[in-house]
Amino acid sequence: QTLVLRSTLFPGTSARVGAALEKGGLGGVGVSFCPERIAQGEALRELRELPQIVSGSSAAALAHAKALFGPLGVDLIELELQEAEAAKLFLNAWRYVVFGTANQFYHIATSKGLDFERIRSAIVDNYPRAA
Repeated sequence: QTLVLRSTLFPGTSARVGAALEKGGLGGVGVSFCPERIAQGEALRELRELPQIVSGSSAAALAHAKALFGPLGVDLIELELQEAEAAKLFLNAWRYVVFGTANQFYHIATSKGLDFERIRSAIVDNYPRAA
C-alpha cells in the first residue's frame, strides 16, 4: 500500500510521514508525493492534459504512484520526495510572483491614468515571450 500526498507540503514532510507510519507499525506502507497542479474548476480536463510529478519513498511507492497516474495518458516526471515537495512550493511561489507583478503593473498604469488593458494587449499581441 502507498499513501499518496498531493497538497503543498514543507520539504521533508513526506519522509516524516513515512517515519511516523513505520514507528506506528505500518512500515510496509509507502509514501508518495505527487503535487496537485490543477486549477480550480479545471480538474477533469487538466488531469488528462498536464504532466504529473511523481515520487516515492521506495521503488514500490513510486511504482504505485506511476500506476495511479499512468492511465491518465500524461507524461510522468519522476523526482525524489523532497524534490517533488520543493517543486510544488516553487510552482506556488512562481504563480504568486506572476499575479503580484500583473497587479503592480495594473496599479502603476491606473495611477498614471493609463489604460492597463490597452497596454497589456499591445505587449502580448503576437509576442509569445510576453503572453
